[in-house]
Amino acid sequence: MQVKKFYKPLITFTSLFIVYFLFKFVIPLIFPFLISGVLALFLYPWFQKHTKRLHISPTILGILFILFFFLLSGTALFFLGKALFQEMRSLMGNLPYYEDTILCCLSSACHSIEKLTGFQASIIEASVMTGFESFVGNMQNNFSSKIFSHSFSYVKFVISLITVCFLILVSFILWLKDFETIKKLIKSFSCYDFFLKTYLDTKRFIGTYLKAQLIILSVTCVLSILGLFIVKNPYALLLGIFIGLLDALPFLGTGCVFIPCGIFHLIQADFYYSAIYLTLYLATALSREFLEPRLIGSKFGIPSIVILIAIYAGIQLFGISGVILGPMYFLLSYEIVNYFSNFE
Repeated sequence: MQVKKFYKPLITFTSLFIVYFLFKFVIPLIFPFLISGVLALFLYPWFQKHTKRLHISPTILGILFILFFFLLSGTALFFLGKALFQEMRSLMGNLPYYEDTILCCLSSACHSIEKLTGFQASIIEASVMTGFESFVGNMQNNFSSKIFSHSFSYVKFVISLITVCFLILVSFILWLKDFETIKKLIKSFSCYDFFLKTYLDTKRFIGTYLKAQLIILSVTCVLSILGLFIVKNPYALLLGIFIGLLDALPFLGTGCVFIPCGIFHLIQADFYYSAIYLTLYLATALSREFLEPRLIGSKFGIPSIVILIAIYAGIQLFGISGVILGPMYFLLSYEIVNYFSNFE
């Protein structure tokens, strides 16, 4: 009886440690092959269905699929990257203008403080300008030094990315080629039922969770880009995508950008732009609040707070990838605990 009392907590902590070890150390080592294996697992039934009709092997169909996918995605990324690069170049070229605009606003704010408090605006302005110029100078120096000091790291990252993509392509073809053999091998394992249940639950999770996040991310990006186009922001595409990605991170969201912009224009008595920015924040926040429970919580029967905790814990443990790995960590740990608890 005393042993059974500590049986489940022991299984829980052991499972959490095993899954953490897998996610932290094992998965990074086999990442390209794992990604290609997951893709093969999801796409093989579709390939198998169409190969019978087209009378070609799944391997050939897989090669054609990959070529078409990379052609389509490469074309889309080229035009998107071109537009983003033009906006970034324009932004860098207009930095002196924005710096002067900020200085004018700070000067105006200092005179407003003088009217309210009686402190001399020149003294406040001199102190603020010194601090601002020091901040800008340090930021420029840090940016330049990091660009040069990390240039080799950037080249190394690009080479690693190309290598990973190549390995994913090759291993994806090999997964398709030997899919039936691997399937028979897994079926011979004594814990096949556990693998099958975990696979089905993970497939349902990925299909629901990632689909929901992509829908919410797309809606946020579209709303942000349209709103920024309305206010004639020259960097609508760049900022809209950035704000959409920011919204995917817990405890940040679109309010980090839209609320300060709304307050800034409100202080400048520009009520039209202030109203648009604050409306954009409300629209993006309400769209997430409306979509997320319906796309995620209702499908899993899991409270939204549990998913949020899993995402936050995942970010703390695995970095930015924890947005995806956190909920998967929770799901896999639950599956292991549930499986071994049946042996009580």
